[in-house]
Amino acid sequence: MSLYKMDKSLKELHRKLAEEQKLRELPGLVAEIEDALCEQDMASEERLAAIEDSLCELDAAVNK
Repeated sequence: MSLYKMDKSLKELHRKLAEEQKLRELPGLVAEIEDALCEQDMASEERLAAIEDSLCELDAAVNK
């Protein structure tokens, strides 16, 4: 096998290994994104609850 072919084969192997590494890391990245979205959703729910409470208080004050 010529050095050129061996070098090309090694580069292809390196590329495939890098792709496999990225695929192995993907589930962890997906989990991190899901956690971040869940935290944002919880924060949004808390803000919405605070707004609803404020509206109820305002409505009660207006309708006394």
